[in-house]
Amino acid sequence: HVKIIQSLVPIFAALFLGFLLESCEDKKKETFDLISNAPYAGYLYLCTRATESKEGRLVMRYNNSEQEVSHIGIAFSLPEEGEIYNMYYDKKHQLSNDLVKENNQQFFVSDQAQNNKIWAIPVTKEEYENALHYLNAAHQRSVQFDFEIDTTNDEELYCSELVYNILVAANAKRFALETSTSKLKKLEYLIMKKEEVSYYPVDFFLSYPDVIPIDFEYSKES
Repeated sequence: HVKIIQSLVPIFAALFLGFLLESCEDKKKETFDLISNAPYAGYLYLCTRATESKEGRLVMRYNNSEQEVSHIGIAFSLPEEGEIYNMYYDKKHQLSNDLVKENNQQFFVSDQAQNNKIWAIPVTKEEYENALHYLNAAHQRSVQFDFEIDTTNDEELYCSELVYNILVAANAKRFALETSTSKLKKLEYLIMKKEEVSYYPVDFFLSYPDVIPIDFEYSKES
């Protein structure tokens, strides 16, 4: 029984809190070169989506708000002009780095177009450059997907953890937040070997008072 439970750990970790298992289609993902010339325009852009899959609905059960958000990435210019950086759950383990870049068509795959959203956060040039430095450093380390939901391990990240870490690197005093905590049910406890889990929900950014929703709607059918 112990071996069976241990074998379930990565499976449960992937399903639990769905940040981990956002329903991604099997399509080619791109790693990226270091970003050195991203133009500073006064903002960082948080890109979110929500899907009606079992995994997507599971994620949203652990959010702090009623917003339909189940996956998050970050862009250094408006996504129409640039790329969206996010953590990808590589089911087939084909990537050496699970930190990938996507364009609009790849990232915004919500079942309802209104659930594809962009949020702007005003930042100083120094904050912008700090965020850029963190992303480049994470890329160089070949970051893997975080199945353990461990916010203390910077070598493995899930989607909201990546974006949160980038913002904290930009300005820890301004963006640092406490993790959310959920108690685990009996089966979850047996598998995870802990009574509760601490994590950054996908909608964590709504805690910041200066987040600005951008008028944007992208349909995957367009």
